[in-house]
Amino acid sequence: MKPGLLFFLFLIFSLTLCAQDKKGKFFVETGVKVFGGGDYQNFVGKTGISFNHSTRYWKFLEPDDFGSDSYKSFSFSLAPRIGYFLTENISGGLDLQYFYCNELTKFYDYFNNYWITTGGIFIRYYFLKARISPFVETRAGLGISRGEENDQYSSGGAKYSTIEYQNLLYYAFSSGIAFNVNKNFKLNLSVIGQNTIEKFSDKSNFSTDTYKVSNWEVGPMISVNYFFKGKTKTQN
Repeated sequence: MKPGLLFFLFLIFSLTLCAQDKKGKFFVETGVKVFGGGDYQNFVGKTGISFNHSTRYWKFLEPDDFGSDSYKSFSFSLAPRIGYFLTENISGGLDLQYFYCNELTKFYDYFNNYWITTGGIFIRYYFLKARISPFVETRAGLGISRGEENDQYSSGGAKYSTIEYQNLLYYAFSSGIAFNVNKNFKLNLSVIGQNTIEKFSDKSNFSTDTYKVSNWEVGPMISVNYFFKGKTKTQN
């Protein structure tokens, strides 16, 4: 037998011997994106906060005609997951998310407020009862978003806001590797693919020809589990 294969089999055997039993335990989980932007993974397990401030300087063709404007934004996201280990290899539970973003452009006195709230369910399967285990997961849920922009003018020149509501449906699939740090913490590295479907709501104060939008996104995530109760059993 080749030395590399022998070492791999020994590693799997050792990890299985020191596997930790999580059956019957409750946990909470949240995570962050490893890199990249995108609106939709902001409410798939991502918790965080963001600030941005940029200034644009401009010059017209006329001499000595200069100016500048500034842009500021602030956003945060809370994404708690509440779960339970149904068996030693299967966990499931609820996904909750709230995302808020505020944007302001000083020169044009323009603002945009945007929030999303969603709720759904998930189920995850671990292939090994070990300290390190590959897993696969699926999740789905519903939500609503609201955006307000003061970027419109009436025929009389008065400025007014447009308010848009969207009904949301999302579903996602992921795979990754879980690491049991200790009896209370688990670290998960995964890649998630998600489709979010937005449908225009009549609660909006305007009409549009675009009634549905489908958004696909794929990205890496890091998440952490914290286990609340139950004693961890170690196999000998």
